[in-house]
Amino acid sequence: QRQVGGGSSGSTILQQSFIVEFVIRNQQCVDCQAEFRTGAWKSLVQVRQRVDHKRTFLYLEQLILKHNAHRGCLNIEAKRDGMDFYFPDKGKAATFISFLEGFAPIKIKASKKLIGMDDKSNVSNYKYTHLVEVCPLCREDLMYLPEKVARKMGNIGRCVLVKSISNIIHFVDPLTGQTGNMDSEQFWRHPLRPVVTAARSRLARSVVLGREAVVSAAPAPADAAATTARRRHAAAKRRSRLPGGTLA
Repeated sequence: QRQVGGGSSGSTILQQSFIVEFVIRNQQCVDCQAEFRTGAWKSLVQVRQRVDHKRTFLYLEQLILKHNAHRGCLNIEAKRDGMDFYFPDKGKAATFISFLEGFAPIKIKASKKLIGMDDKSNVSNYKYTHLVEVCPLCREDLMYLPEKVARKMGNIGRCVLVKSISNIIHFVDPLTGQTGNMDSEQFWRHPLRPVVTAARSRLARSVVLGREAVVSAAPAPADAAATTARRRHAAAKRRSRLPGGTLA
């Protein structure tokens, strides 16, 4: 509608009706556009555990899904010894690596590759690669510790079992119930391999017919203080005792 003319009395109003068509086109956000472009990643995290059964790696995979730690990841590829995680920037990759450090003893090797450089503005474009190696130990693996390592863990027996694995490896002596811990730095300083791994392919299914606790004869204490200390030690290891059982 439009008014034509100079004055209010002599003006003429022109009006015309027509159809207007609107076309709606969907547009992706910047992160989604980068996901479908080849070579859009800036940081690569390669998670590896070089064992056959990969029980600890499968445990980490469940934790990643539970806590949604892979959010912001552009792509995930399965490899022979683990998985590759592609991230759009270095910060998200660092957050993901920090999450892994809280749940498993890992070793990190970082590298970067120059893919572009602007000499006028002195700006360089890099692609970063982080190799995260998970410790090869798994829960219930049988270990034979070196003498120095056993002495540092409170003179624990050298033949131990892996009780559990988090950011610290927990050992237990099956004969005495004594426990010991080893952090990630100590493990990677002197890497250990299991004597017998608790893989399902090497275990045999059996039926427990009966069991009873094996109590070893302890020497007589010299005084009352030694008696109190022995009782406290026995109470601390009460949850981990050596059983004797009948299997079929």
